[in-house]
Amino acid sequence: MNQSLTDRLLLIAILATVLFVYQSEAINDCSKIREYCTCDQDRSSISCKNFTDFNQLDFSSGFKVESIRLEPSNWLELNDRLNLSGVEANKSLVFYLANLAAIDFNADPFKHVKGSDLTIYIYKSNVRFVYEGKNLSESCDTLLKNPAAQWVLPRFNQLYLASGNTYETKTCPIIFRNANLSLFEYEISMENKFNFMPLPTDVGIELNFVCDEVIFIGKNLNMNKETLRREVFAPSLKHVYVSSLVTIERLSDDAFDDLPSLKRLALIVNGFDKFIQSTNNLWMRNLNQRVTIDLNNPSAYNKSWVSQNSFLLNMITSLSTTKYSFPDADFCRFVNFPHQHLVFPIITNVDVDVSGCTCTLAYLYKYFSVFYG
Repeated sequence: MNQSLTDRLLLIAILATVLFVYQSEAINDCSKIREYCTCDQDRSSISCKNFTDFNQLDFSSGFKVESIRLEPSNWLELNDRLNLSGVEANKSLVFYLANLAAIDFNADPFKHVKGSDLTIYIYKSNVRFVYEGKNLSESCDTLLKNPAAQWVLPRFNQLYLASGNTYETKTCPIIFRNANLSLFEYEISMENKFNFMPLPTDVGIELNFVCDEVIFIGKNLNMNKETLRREVFAPSLKHVYVSSLVTIERLSDDAFDDLPSLKRLALIVNGFDKFIQSTNNLWMRNLNQRVTIDLNNPSAYNKSWVSQNSFLLNMITSLSTTKYSFPDADFCRFVNFPHQHLVFPIITNVDVDVSGCTCTLAYLYKYFSVFYG
């Protein structure tokens, strides 16, 4: 390659770099929103605080970012007074929203946002939905019967309902209609969680809600069939993670039944010994009920069938303040373990002497070779 061509290629590269930097600065001109907002050093994130109305924010000059955090100084209803025209995802984009007084079901402040990998993260807010100035619950049945009625959730890939939120006593499940979430993370307590209204039974109602994975986070969790409302979650839910910072006070016997798509349940419990020893653990019996098989008869199954129909129960004890070793004294606590439903245990960070294994562990892993097959 001659020197002249090399010089020209170098010049083109320099000009391309300068143009890219110029375009980035022109798009993410943080000086135009500095009254209420700041940008981080590489201008990939915007944080807006101390505004009193969403219409005080103007992103129309163009912002290609990875996150936008909105924390008004007073409680605001999330509605179309928030104009996000000009906002574009830089590959992915997370909206952090705080101090929401309510959420307007009819509004769609995200309609002008460009990008497909979007996440909404709501914290320190009142997760209460309104419709035409009243609680959404008052119009729930009417809206459910209208197949065109839906919230903005189908625009998002992930939903986080984090710490500090409060929830209304009746929540219409229509907020999930037509959504397709890879992840729904939900921080709850015994007193503070969604209480879904039942679907009308007089007509067929389709939510068309797809959700691969739900993560429950809390302190003293009390979970029953209503926590994972079947009309909402049953059609598609594959993975459930329960992470308790203190303990799980109670899992009702029916907490995880009638979830035909569920393939994995992970329990991450601080105080695992207390949790296991305080109940008869009948909730285990109802896992993966769609499958029943005699594992002592190898001719009844093959590796491919086992792979397609198996269920993993992951018991993670690493958070326990008292180390738990699945002692023989607790053998009867696991007598309902559903081997016949093709449920296989994955036990993480168990405190067991390397010289041996308890009979309880041996029983839990009795058919694990079938899974690894």
